[in-house]
Amino acid sequence: MDHRAITARLPASGGRAPAQTYELRSRSLPHVEVPSLAWQTVDGWQTTRLGAVTKLGRSLHADVRFDDNVISRRHAIIVCDQTGAWLSDDRSQAGTTLNGDPVRQRQPLTHGDVIGIGPYQLRYVEPTPVVQPRQQSDALSVPSR
Repeated sequence: MDHRAITARLPASGGRAPAQTYELRSRSLPHVEVPSLAWQTVDGWQTTRLGAVTKLGRSLHADVRFDDNVISRRHAIIVCDQTGAWLSDDRSQAGTTLNGDPVRQRQPLTHGDVIGIGPYQLRYVEPTPVVQPRQQSDALSVPSR
């Protein structure tokens, strides 16, 4: 699979952050507390939280913005609701893929899915459940005869 570096501006960094280069390289994913998109930089994983509606594209109004003319202004949309997270292509020119397959209609997202926005790739990451250690009972167990 071709893993191309992407340049994106992230709204989570307070608006107009300097452009950064991202590359999907690792199979292990970061721990997140809310549904997020993730990609790796030379400094490690970068994530951005998904809202009820997250717009991806080149527009200044996009929640995840790409500095690349290959990407449509309104490229794709992720909707998170009580039934899960859903990916839709927003009539983009370069297309949107989910795990390598073209997105022609709304598709459900699951943990670890690879979202292709034109030539760029992001990962959908769900919150990792925290497993509590099993507590041992203070009562003594007496074997039966």
